[in-house]
Amino acid sequence: MCRALGSLLDPDSTMYADALKAFLEYLKNDAKYTPGGLIFLDPWGSNHHAGNVAFISLWAAKYGDPADADANREWAEGQIGYHLGDFDHSYVVGFGVDPPSHPHHRSSSCPIPPDSCLVNSWGRIQPGPNPHTLYGALVGGPAD
Repeated sequence: MCRALGSLLDPDSTMYADALKAFLEYLKNDAKYTPGGLIFLDPWGSNHHAGNVAFISLWAAKYGDPADADANREWAEGQIGYHLGDFDHSYVVGFGVDPPSHPHHRSSSCPIPPDSCLVNSWGRIQPGPNPHTLYGALVGGPAD
C-alpha cells in the first residue's frame, strides 16, 4: 500500500497536517512579499494567489492546530486588508479608497447600449473609467 493511502486510513497520521503547517510557515517566513506586505507568489494575478492562500490560512486557523490559530488568522487578515486598501488603495472594484476603474473585463468595458460591443471594438482605449462598474471584482494586483 502506498504511504499516502496508508496515512488516509490511519486516523493518527499527521502527514497532511504537517504538510499544511510547513506550507503556511513557508508563506509567512520564506515567500517573497511586495513592499506593502502582500505575498507575491506569481506576477500574473498576484492578488488572486494571495487571496487563495489567505483562505487556506483562515481554514487552518479554524480547523488546524489551535496553537497556530491566532497567527494564521492575523496573517490572512493582513492579506485581505491589503486587497481592501490598508496599504495604499483598494484592489476591489467599487470598494474602498481609490478603487480600480479600468479592470480588464470585456463586459464592463463595453459601451453603454445601444452601442455595440463587437469583437472589433475590444481592446480600444476609451477615456475615463469603464462604462460599467464590475462591483466586487478583485483585479490582478501589483507586479511586484
